[in-house]
Amino acid sequence: MFIRNLARKASIFSIFGLCSYFIIRSAIFVYNYYISPIYWDQWEFIKDIKGSNIFSINYLFLAHNEHIIATTKIFFILDYLFFKLTNGPLVSLIFFLAFVIASSIPLVVFTGRVKGTLYFALVFVLFASSVSLAQYENLLWGFQPQFYLVSLTAVWAVFAALKLVESRVSSRQLLWFVALCVFTFLCIFSMGNGIALPVSIVLFLIFVRWRHWPMLAGYVAISVLLVCIDLYLTRHTLPIGGLSQRTPLNVLFFFFTMIGGALTRSLDAAYKVGIGIFLLYGFTFIQLIAVPWFKRRSIDRGVAALLALASFFFAAALATAWTRSPLGDGAALASRYSTPMLLLIMTWFCIWLREILVRKGDKNFASIAILIVMVAIVGASTLSEKNAANFSKAQTRAAYFALSQVDSDEQLLKLYPDAKAVSAELGWLRQNNLNIFARNSGIHTPTSTELLSVQNLGDDRICQNYAIESIMQTSSGQLQLVGWIADGQKNTPVWVLAFDEQGNLLGFTKPLEDRPDITAAVGAEAGFKGMILPVNMNSSQRRNVELRVISTERANSCKIVNLRTTG
Repeated sequence: MFIRNLARKASIFSIFGLCSYFIIRSAIFVYNYYISPIYWDQWEFIKDIKGSNIFSINYLFLAHNEHIIATTKIFFILDYLFFKLTNGPLVSLIFFLAFVIASSIPLVVFTGRVKGTLYFALVFVLFASSVSLAQYENLLWGFQPQFYLVSLTAVWAVFAALKLVESRVSSRQLLWFVALCVFTFLCIFSMGNGIALPVSIVLFLIFVRWRHWPMLAGYVAISVLLVCIDLYLTRHTLPIGGLSQRTPLNVLFFFFTMIGGALTRSLDAAYKVGIGIFLLYGFTFIQLIAVPWFKRRSIDRGVAALLALASFFFAAALATAWTRSPLGDGAALASRYSTPMLLLIMTWFCIWLREILVRKGDKNFASIAILIVMVAIVGASTLSEKNAANFSKAQTRAAYFALSQVDSDEQLLKLYPDAKAVSAELGWLRQNNLNIFARNSGIHTPTSTELLSVQNLGDDRICQNYAIESIMQTSSGQLQLVGWIADGQKNTPVWVLAFDEQGNLLGFTKPLEDRPDITAAVGAEAGFKGMILPVNMNSSQRRNVELRVISTERANSCKIVNLRTTG
């Protein structure tokens, strides 16, 4: 018994430790790489600020593609009013929502049971999963709170339905019924797939044989009304592709690939993993719901609620497959879909954890084994993700061009597919000191101390290892320099800056471009990075530019003098 208890405590301690590591690792990564500039769909919000009344109910329920994202728009407006559209608060909100989701699902798992160490261990595991880097697009981009809001409100709605069924006092039933309707409303108007929630709630009520017919009829009527309103508001949305591109096989392949894509980025493996997860759920449903239901045996309400929640995530995946399958099979691997799909996968483990708790209690080692497997999945989805660091690189480079006031359609295309369409909005942001032009924008820029450190570099501080491989004019008097510069120790500099002969700053960038060839050629550090440097010559009458690099150690900073930018 002593050895068993010791092993249990050691396992739980390891779960807390590993999950803390994954959470902190993701938090540091997000802090370093989140997208500061306005990106992609966010430009539509900038146009809305300029051209319409965003402080109205009509605006909140204005369709965005096939979605109504009213709850997310509230946070967009708050970011505009109080944080100058800097995106950092929205990214922090996403992390907070992930924590709330992770804290809410265990309420269903442990309903009717004492919430001890195992409960908090599950919260940690689900939080680590909810911020796994497999979903890096949602974590790094402030436009994505709706992925978490729709999931959170679905969880709360399922919990409210569970409490409604458990209540025996009329006043409490009414309270939970109102809560259920409110959460259903919020879910439907948080994202397009929210319209699937009422079906999941009704399935749950059927699973547990709830026979309060007036309330059930009232919920169905309210839900139908809300869904009809949502469909009416999005009626003008143009679908992607035609019906000919939505064959049953295409939709199913996209559906299964999307599910498995949370665990692997291999297209061939993802759909097989997705089929496997679907079959596991099928087996679970038959064993825990279908067979007991037809045999008139009791069904645990917690298990039924979790399966209803899973049905919502399945419905969301199917709806996405229907709308997005014309984009091609590869689109199913988009990291943004990993948020609901990881929740789907974790919910399966929660179902069996609940089943073990009901049958054998929370001291059974099988419950610890389930958490250990969940932690292993979190680790695999966090540590193996190699695309996350590259996701925000192009947007950061484009931001440095904008901050250096160098107009480049090539770079602006990294922020929006039509550079001309948002050039006026970019100017408006600059004029009003918003987003990357705000004082505390969140994007890394050279500090005054760093600038002073390279102001008077002597002639003995000439860079010895560098190459300017191309100089291209982006517009009149504006250039981009492509190449690489190593500091005095052949390491990647912190900053590369361009000055004219009078010492005026003409442009700056962090080296962002992977250059393994330089590592091999000159013996530079592993992971050495090159640069694409914006240079604004409009304020300078000279043709020569001086480049200065800021190193982590001041003694290794150096400069390149008399660099001619024109013939």
